[in-house]
Amino acid sequence: MKRTFLILSAIALVLVMGNSLTWAQDMYFTGNLGAVWVEDSDITWFDGIRDEAEFNTGLAMTVAIGYDLGTGLRTEFEIGYRFNDVDRQLPGGIGGDIDSFSVMANAFFDFLPGHQISPFIGAGLGIANVEFNVDYWGEDDDTVFAYQFMTGVSLPVGYNMNIDFQYRYFATEDPDFYYFEAEYKTHSLMGGIRINF
Repeated sequence: MKRTFLILSAIALVLVMGNSLTWAQDMYFTGNLGAVWVEDSDITWFDGIRDEAEFNTGLAMTVAIGYDLGTGLRTEFEIGYRFNDVDRQLPGGIGGDIDSFSVMANAFFDFLPGHQISPFIGAGLGIANVEFNVDYWGEDDDTVFAYQFMTGVSLPVGYNMNIDFQYRYFATEDPDFYYFEAEYKTHSLMGGIRINF
């Protein structure tokens, strides 16, 4: 399921890029990398027992193709990936990890475009494939609705390049796995580049 989800997402990104070449100087590519923290997740097991999972700091990355409307407003099509290991062992000393692939439609507003420092805010809606890998039990995934909020600052480093530093809150509706239901809410600190075509 995850492989199919990733392949379809990559194809969609390529198609968007291919159909957008005529937009020339208004188009941009952006990539971001950083740390992600998953909030402690309430887990409801198949037998009704409730528990809580805690996670280590993980890795988050996103790539996106966007369009600058020239009024401070930007729109994007984004693919993201996040990965975290379980910190506190689940019942019976079981460990594991959780990751997600997401496809999002984002909108940003730059408060001071063209200035040395330009704060921005943003929000996005989409879907995410969340996979929980539990030792000895195997892995299971669920594709669910996802949303995010972003804020940060942009620093120009050339006539067609910016460096972005940002905070992101990314969350989904509760994924429903075979043996349990969980929560998925994350916080990320990321840095990246944005290149105008």
